[in-house]
Amino acid sequence: MYRYARINMSTGNVRVFDLPRERWMLGGRGLISQVLYTEMNPGADPLSSGNVLVLASGMFAGCPLSCFDSLFLGAKSSSTGQLQILRFMSRGARIMASMDMRFAIIEGRPAVEKQYVLVLDRGRVSLLPATELLPDFREGLGSYAINEGLQRHFGGNACVVSWGHAAVVKSPEASLLVSGSSGNVLKNIPGLGLSTVMFSKGLRAIVLRGGVPHVPQKASNDRADSICRDTACLLRCARIHNDLEQTPYGQVSLCRSCLGTPKTLCLERVCADLGLSPDGLSPEFGTLSLSDEDSLRTLLLERCRQKHADTQPLPSRSEVLSDEQAGAAFDSMGLCRNALPPGEQERTLTLMAELACAVYGGEWSRDSLLRMGAETLNRENAFNDWAGLQPAENE
Repeated sequence: MYRYARINMSTGNVRVFDLPRERWMLGGRGLISQVLYTEMNPGADPLSSGNVLVLASGMFAGCPLSCFDSLFLGAKSSSTGQLQILRFMSRGARIMASMDMRFAIIEGRPAVEKQYVLVLDRGRVSLLPATELLPDFREGLGSYAINEGLQRHFGGNACVVSWGHAAVVKSPEASLLVSGSSGNVLKNIPGLGLSTVMFSKGLRAIVLRGGVPHVPQKASNDRADSICRDTACLLRCARIHNDLEQTPYGQVSLCRSCLGTPKTLCLERVCADLGLSPDGLSPEFGTLSLSDEDSLRTLLLERCRQKHADTQPLPSRSEVLSDEQAGAAFDSMGLCRNALPPGEQERTLTLMAELACAVYGGEWSRDSLLRMGAETLNRENAFNDWAGLQPAENE
């Protein structure tokens, strides 16, 4: 039995429900697109209480293959005004699977400016004031300090998603800092407008923590294990096998020296602490030394404000490519298509259909997975059309 949580930021209420069986086979991108399509007005202001933020795992999270450890975060973006779904690798997906928690819906916004932390901890879901978890908490506390503080409170194995000050100034470069990847390396990923949505909801961070790691019951199925081994063999020759957090999703790893001591300074750490994505900034520092942290922070934030002022209108809609159905299907499964060796997409779709049969039962095929991808695309396009906007072109 799978569950989902509904968190109302306006009232502070947290409720957990059983997930209807007809939605078991949805995950990741497909699940988020369905929730947003059915539960919110696409014309809502992205920073209003009418926007809905969804955290979800892929449909195969918890199966014994590391590349299924994908978390997804989706909402109407404050940067583009369209439905935006982020995908990033984190063992938080496995933690959600161990809780039988498929997704969490965050709606509303606090009437009083206050910042909270959403905690999914060993089967329990709670919304706690940030001041209760971080004694030195203040509004301007950097993302790096938030992440470190929450990991000290919950333990080093906790997975934390947090934002920095760039979200407050509504910068298009605002990013998210994510822990819980392999080796617990911190990832600074472009927020694409979702970090600002988190800020508008008073959600300072999301924490996922599990107990003793265990394999969910669904993954103990012998047939599922066999298919996962076959898929692992297929992926083994891919250049990024078992290191999917390095795929071209704009994610930047903080250097090891930054992780070793809080006092070490580098450009990536300062960007992460501010909640900025280094991608696209390319600041000209001149004679400014990286050791002058205050000046560097001021310069970077000023660059972000200027970039926000210079933001161009959305590009026109591009023609939907034929293989986008497959991409949407893979995103729903939680499997990164960029991890596949050239020419192995068809074989992988067949394996994933067999895995769906082994895990969920019923009849699955390559074509049914592609139909799931097509339905996801249709929902996303309808959402953006209803919002009166053109989707951004894929690069």
